[in-house]
Amino acid sequence: MFDNLLEECVKTIDELFMVITSGELEMKDDERLKRIDKLYADMQDKYSFCSSFSEEMGLLSVQRMGEQMEINRSKILNDLR
Repeated sequence: MFDNLLEECVKTIDELFMVITSGELEMKDDERLKRIDKLYADMQDKYSFCSSFSEEMGLLSVQRMGEQMEINRSKILNDLR
């Protein structure tokens, strides 16, 4: 999933370079600024998703560690080692 997200970010950056490089695209200044704003919003969305996903994965990891500790405690209490 992170590879896909990174690939999408690279595509957005490539598009940004096309928009800001002279002679690449025939656009009026207002069109160019609107496109830059859209690309910025797109990257902000990707960043928000990535941050949220990372936080959720961190919480899931902590929960799994807690469950594993509980399983180990249960094994010790029940002499199942």
